[in-house]
Amino acid sequence: MEGRTMKMDFTNLPTTYAELLAWFPPRRLHDDAAYERTMEVIDRMAVMTLNDDQEEYLELLSDMVEGYADKVAPPMPQPSARDMLKYLMEEHDLNGGDLAKVLKISRAFAYRLLNGQRRLTADHIKALAEYFGVSADLFLGTSGAGRKRSVVAA
Repeated sequence: MEGRTMKMDFTNLPTTYAELLAWFPPRRLHDDAAYERTMEVIDRMAVMTLNDDQEEYLELLSDMVEGYADKVAPPMPQPSARDMLKYLMEEHDLNGGDLAKVLKISRAFAYRLLNGQRRLTADHIKALAEYFGVSADLFLGTSGAGRKRSVVAA
């Protein structure tokens, strides 16, 4: 089937898990063609109203695709704490002066944080996580072993 578009009937989507397995048997994804075929099924099913068996089957296919993508795609670089801060500030339409108020620091210090001349402290990270309603992990980062750094270069 490589190189050809899959023609599947989604108008009468099977309703039981067993029927779905027979309709489009899940197989380990070994190449991009299998990935694309599976993605087509996922994309089509994702916009449909599904029963519990169909939802579970869709979750199985999604897990397969995620596993394949994790194997073939290079790991995404983790954004720095400063990059995350700048992104959140932009999303909330904040400037350096606003950051200074949130962190209860001088404007000069806030701009040094944004320019990478100063580092976020644990207190800064806590205040930012609370203000933006996000996990402090966004600003802490983790290593491959899962260790967290208490203070991260911004």
